[in-house]
Parts: sequence; structure tokens; C-alpha cells
Amino acid sequence: MPTFAVPPKPHFALRVGVTGHRPGDRLPDEDIDRITADIASIFNRLTVAARRAAEKHPDVLDGADPSLTLVSALAEGADRIAAEDALGAGWRLEAVLPFTPEAYEADFATEDSKSAFRELYDKAASVFCLAMPTEPNLRPRAYQATGHLTLDNCDLLLAVWDGGPAKGAGGSAEIVHDALTRGIPVLHVHATEALAPSYLRFGRDPTPLREDLTLLVEWLTAPPQNRSSLDRFFREAVDNGSAQDGSFLQWWRLSRRLTKFFAWFGSDHHPGYPDLTRAGAKTGAVLPPETLLSERHEAADAVSTRLGHVYRSAFMLVFLLSTAAVLASLGNVFWWHSVPAKLEAVVVELCFILMILGITRAGTNKEWHRRWLETRRLAELLRVAEAMAPTGGGAPIAPDDDGDLSSAWTEWYARASLREVSVPDATADQAYLDDLANGFVSDLLDGQIRYNQDTSRRLHRLHHGLDRIGIVLFRITLGICVVFLCAEALFFFGFVHHDGVEHFLTRWIKPAVTLCSAGLPALGAALYGIRAQGDYLASANRSEATARALRGVRDRLLAARGACDIVVLRGLFGQAAEIMQSDLSDWRQIYRLRPISLP
Repeated sequence: MPTFAVPPKPHFALRVGVTGHRPGDRLPDEDIDRITADIASIFNRLTVAARRAAEKHPDVLDGADPSLTLVSALAEGADRIAAEDALGAGWRLEAVLPFTPEAYEADFATEDSKSAFRELYDKAASVFCLAMPTEPNLRPRAYQATGHLTLDNCDLLLAVWDGGPAKGAGGSAEIVHDALTRGIPVLHVHATEALAPSYLRFGRDPTPLREDLTLLVEWLTAPPQNRSSLDRFFREAVDNGSAQDGSFLQWWRLSRRLTKFFAWFGSDHHPGYPDLTRAGAKTGAVLPPETLLSERHEAADAVSTRLGHVYRSAFMLVFLLSTAAVLASLGNVFWWHSVPAKLEAVVVELCFILMILGITRAGTNKEWHRRWLETRRLAELLRVAEAMAPTGGGAPIAPDDDGDLSSAWTEWYARASLREVSVPDATADQAYLDDLANGFVSDLLDGQIRYNQDTSRRLHRLHHGLDRIGIVLFRITLGICVVFLCAEALFFFGFVHHDGVEHFLTRWIKPAVTLCSAGLPALGAALYGIRAQGDYLASANRSEATARALRGVRDRLLAARGACDIVVLRGLFGQAAEIMQSDLSDWRQIYRLRPISLP
């Protein structure tokens, strides 16, 4: 369980990656001093801009000094120039290496170059060695993987590039093109011409880089303009007992017992209520519990689970109270000639109606529905980020596909959290990759598969249980009406002559028949409304499809153990992340149009 009362605010962080040529024709010695000065100026300007941007939003940040990081491959030339200048500006250095350090040194011809590499290697705060194969025909793939992983871990790309085409896979031109395609801005320092640094964005002409980079940093890191939802999230109580909506959770216990009872009418009894918030199994050992992403995920998950309970209990109670109001209004048929009894029935009905109006108004004013959907999306984004972090980070954060700009804060919070996470300080050798694959399968995929399978079974039972109860209620109503008509026929045709029986029939049976013939169908209609609102059958089918897709990824992961590299592993992890996010997107599309409303 989270150890904090409210969700933590993120720390301001900015991450810059670097790509560029090695010394030679594309990076002449005579241009080194100019390039070094340009890069040092850029880092100093980014430092000032980051501080200004952080000061503009103290209400959504933790208030600590900005964390500024350069991600570099530490190759000769541009990578090392940028690393030295970043360290000189007080930045943190992280390294992504294509091979183990010993194998990587083979790229450097002189002892001075190898010594410079070791010095920067020792200064790096964390180093992620991809440990890719070193055969000559496979080395370009390793450089390409290093460049792509650098892009996965940066907000800006610093490119020391001559503007020419790439001479091989993973070259500077390819990485620049990939960055622009991803929407990552590029700060271009020309490698061979004495031109001022320029700013590159996809689909736009290059523009001279401004002296003041505050607007650029602000554009990359600023929270959404509409911050009401974000501010509300930082006030959300992680613990149910301290939540403003916590008292409403008492009603959830009643709803939970009722849904357990309904589910019993399925093919076989299975205890427990299906958690429609997609809480599922936690990632557990994929990352240590004390890590940043784990804490942020647990906080968002706890808030979303609480809001989901409140939302579900509210819409279920609205339907059940509507039935109770109908029964209360019909109850006065027993005391039709008693004015006080009729008034009491009206008062009871009025109380039920006021409760319905109060619940729907509270749900609208407190936005239980919207808050639940948004915090669930954030929790799942952080869940995927937590699982992807040991593979080098860079979890995919797709924009919200429902076009609702009010939920943009979830993307901002997830991205802000990812900026705080360094690349793994590890070597991705086969043992490390196999451990990751085993952990991903046992701690995430197996749990998600079991969760979706259990959810599918439970929702099928709940759907069919509600359906069967509705059918039983209508059949009972039909039986009561038939029996009552037969009894009336016996009296009408003179088969029964007894004043006491006739009085009993008129005084008690007729009102009871009226109550049942109207009340039981009303209860059946309420159960249908609950079933339609919950959309349990569609959710069950979707959960089964998700489980089936995740089983396919799990099987491919298990088959790849012992014979895969980091690129293959990240690809499989990414497939699982895409499946889970697609499931979340489908689920949100269904529920976003179902706020709490009058039945």
C-alpha cells in the first residue's frame, strides 16, 4: 500500500540526447573548437531556461532544483564533446553503450581515446550496456539500437551533423530523421560549416536557435493550460479512510454483496466481484517497490480504485432506489382508505427520490466518473512504464484518442515521471535479458492473463445472473397474474361463495397482486438497467480477447529466452504494452459516455 496521503508531485527534469559524427571527413579537427563552444552555449542556455520553466509552475512540481541529464553513447567526436560540456554545465551524464565496455573500446584506435572513454564512463551516473553482438556485419544494428534507445530517453536531440545522408544503419542522419518523425525537436550544430545552431522540427524549415530557450523548454515540459483536473489529482486521498468520498464507500459494500448474489445465478458460483477498474495484478518484482514509478503507479491505482468503487456503487444504487420508490408508491394500496398511511407512503417515496437526485448531483459535482477514468488511464500508463524501465525505459505514451483535452494532464504526469527515471545501470547480457523476460512473464503477463480470464468468467456470470433474475421476476409476475385471474373467475362464475374469503381477497390479495405485478417488473427493469450500464458481456468478451493476445506475447517471450537481444526483448515488451493500452482505450471509450445519471 502507498505510504503517502496524496499523490506525489513530479520533479522538474529535462533530458537531452546526442548524436553526431566521429572525427574524420564529416567532423574535421578544425571545427572541433567551434562545435565545442556552440554545444557549451546550448547547455548553459538550457540550464537557465529549465530553471525559469520550473519556477513558473511551483504548484504542480515538488519545488526541488531541476534535474538536467544528457544521454550519450560516449563515442569519439560529438558524443564525447557533448558529454564533457554537459558535465561542465553541472548536468548529469547517462550512457547507453552498444556493447560491453571492453568490446566497445575496440572502436577506438588510440590509447588516448580509450582512456578518454574510460574517464567519461566512470563519470556517468548510470551506464546501460546493450551487449549487442560484435560481429562486423551486426555492429550497425547495435549502433542503430543505441540511437533509438537514446531517442526513447530524451526530450530534445542535440545533433552534430553535416546535413548529409547516413552511411550506414544508426548513422546521425537516420537518428535525426527518426527523432523528427517521433516529434522530438532537434538542436542542430553543423559539423562542417560555421553556421549558427538551428532548430529542426518535422515538416518545418530550419530556424536559427534563439538565445533564450525558455519557450522551447516550456513547450516540452509545461503542464496543460487547463490544470483543474491535475490540481484535483494532487488533492486526492490515496487512503480510503481519509477520502472526501470515503463515506460513500459504505454503500459500495451493499452493492458488492448484491452483485455477488447476482453472479451466483451463473453457471457455477464464483466468489468475488469483478474489478472493472482494470486494477489487475500489480507488476511487483519487475521493479523494486521503492522505485519512483512503482510509487507513482500505486498512488494512481489506489485513487482510481477508490473512485471506481464510488462510481459503481452510485449507479447501482440509483437503479435500486428507483425500484424502491416504485414499491413505496404502490405500498399504499394496502391502506387505500387511510390518509395517514398514504401520506407515509408518499413521504417514503419522496425520500427515495431525493436520495436518487442527491446521488446523481453529487456524482456530477464531484465528477466521480471523469476522475475515475482519468486516474485509471494514468495508473495504466505508469504500470507499462514501470515494466519497460529495466529494458531501457521509453515506455510509449500515446495521446488520448477520445479527443478529450481535459485528460491531457495524465500524459503530462506520466511523461514528467519518466523524465525522472534514469537508464538502467546494468549490462543487458543474456542472463539479464532472461531474468527480465522471466520477471515480465511471472510478475506482469501471468497476472494480467489470469486477471482478464477471471474477469471474463465473472462478468459472464454477472451478465447471465442479472438476466436470469430478470426472467424469473417476469415469470413470477406472469404466474401471479394468471393465478389471480383464475381466482377472480371462480368468484365471478359462482364457484366460490364465502364472505371471509372474498374479504381477504379484496383486502390483501388484490393489493399484493397490484404491488407484485408492478413492483417485480420494475425491479427487473432496474436489473436490466444495471446490466446495460455495466455492459458486462462486452467487457467479458474484451477481457478474453486481451488474455488471448497476452498469451501469445508470453509464449513468444518464453520461446525467445536464451537467444534474444535487447531489441527483440523491447519489441515483445512493447507488444504487450500496446495490447494493454489498446484494451484500456476500448474500455474508456465505452465508459466515458456513461456518467451517473437519472434512470
